[in-house]
Amino acid sequence: MVEADAQGTAILLAAGYSHRFGRDKRLERLGSDSLLNYVCRLYSGVFNRVIVVIRNDDSKVQATLTARHEVAYSEHAAKGISQSLIAGVQSALNEPWVVIGLADMPFVKSNTLYEIRNALCHERDRIVRPQHDGKPGNPVGFPSIFFSRLLELTGDQGARKLIDKVDSEVIDVSVDDPGIHIDIDTPRSFHQLAGLHSQGILPLTNR
Repeated sequence: MVEADAQGTAILLAAGYSHRFGRDKRLERLGSDSLLNYVCRLYSGVFNRVIVVIRNDDSKVQATLTARHEVAYSEHAAKGISQSLIAGVQSALNEPWVVIGLADMPFVKSNTLYEIRNALCHERDRIVRPQHDGKPGNPVGFPSIFFSRLLELTGDQGARKLIDKVDSEVIDVSVDDPGIHIDIDTPRSFHQLAGLHSQGILPLTNR
């Protein structure tokens, strides 16, 4: 349940081309829904506002989204993930913070999203990053004081380039969540992960 006083917003980067997957992985079925819609519902359960960044020509993908999800268009998505990130941040400039997630990471637990959100509500001047088994992962939260630097990013390195520059301004939140390291890149990995899900080994839950 989203708390009424929870501020800030989540940005889901979903403007990629699925080159390694070979087809549009955003529309692949995961459980009873598409991959993209599953991730959107996951984030909507925690954040009052969810912005989904897609390409200008993504009419088929946009048609699958619900009215609850805002859409931002990345006009230069082909130039790298930074352009999608910029499009999302530009749509949230009035927010005190944003959490930037990836649309191909459905195994992140909602508890992890809550922990990042709660940390941002108290730490308005530091980046919040989840960590599992000593390794950082996604999604990552950015207070508004970092928005101008996010808007200056270029190429395909995304927010990691900024995080590396301001390491002393990053809080690592320890979470019991291997899902912060798991993304879906190929049909083989997708089917393997879906198989683990069907066996209950890697459940798609919001716990």
